[in-house]
Amino acid sequence: MPEILQQVLVSAAWFAVCMIVFSVLAVLMPLHPRQPLWRRESRLDTLYWFLPAILYGPLGLAMASGGLYLMHGGDQERMAAFISQGYPPIAGLPLWAQFLLLLAISDFIQYWIHRNFHRSAFWKFHAIHHSPKEVDWMVAARFHPVNFIVSSLFVGTLMILLGFSPVLFAMMVPFNYLYSGMVHANVNWTFGPLKYLFASPVFHHWHHTMSDQGGNKNFAATLAIYDVLFGTFYMPSGKLPEEYGVDSDDVPEDFVGQLFYPFLKPEVAAELAESGRVATIVGTPTGDVVQVVGDVADRGLEIASPAPLIAVNRELAEPRATALPVGLWSSNDDAGLDDTSTVNAPASDPIGGRG
Repeated sequence: MPEILQQVLVSAAWFAVCMIVFSVLAVLMPLHPRQPLWRRESRLDTLYWFLPAILYGPLGLAMASGGLYLMHGGDQERMAAFISQGYPPIAGLPLWAQFLLLLAISDFIQYWIHRNFHRSAFWKFHAIHHSPKEVDWMVAARFHPVNFIVSSLFVGTLMILLGFSPVLFAMMVPFNYLYSGMVHANVNWTFGPLKYLFASPVFHHWHHTMSDQGGNKNFAATLAIYDVLFGTFYMPSGKLPEEYGVDSDDVPEDFVGQLFYPFLKPEVAAELAESGRVATIVGTPTGDVVQVVGDVADRGLEIASPAPLIAVNRELAEPRATALPVGLWSSNDDAGLDDTSTVNAPASDPIGGRG
């Protein structure tokens, strides 16, 4: 069976398990009793759920394999021994001790990565995760690829290179699925006195509120003790999180729009998110073909880059090439082109995404 298909089936199995477990808990012990089990954005979150199996799994394997190959000089026996045992002194520890150590170190690193994703330079990548106005277990999968690669694949590769056996990571898969789903689930657990040690659903739901509430608090994924130690713990007594989302309303609601949202200028992103539609844009600062949300051709938005752009109007029978001024992308470096450069759109260019 192809590796990617196998990963998709594993993801589907865990999707079913999490849906059953967290739906039952949301009915029995809801944080928000009126929140539906299937939200308006659940279909989008389902797409994000399967993205790791299709894209990130092979990429993570390539990153780890490349690192191991360089460290062991291509020696297959040494690599095989490491995969099954890890490096000393970590390899000499009992498996349960390795698990706790891996959890403590990786959670510490991810705490600081997460905290820095809330700074202006990286926020738009992480805003995708914070954009849902209703939070449940499925939101755990909604991450921009850049955010996921840095927070998960990079940290996982680093842990392997520190000496933790890849076998241990395979054993942690159930824990990661269940714990990440649990802290996002619509469940009213606070963990009582253990709330200062472990992240609970209420603890993490505060993190999904607006920035003037708890949105810039509670960064730990698993060990809330790091928020206690670094002054970012927030669980006010007698109060529960209610309003979720980001402070701005310019985050697109479709998958393609969210992929390109971090690279758009704020005023353009707001216009495109408001229109809620998809048009095809050909040409980026790197010359790639991309898609963004918005009825570009009709609204006359200033959304060009230094590279030639084409706006395709989805309502026209034939695509239409449009000369657009510079201004879409976050980078405005001069590429040596006129501000109104135009190229022709092939008649067969598809218009992707959903409206």
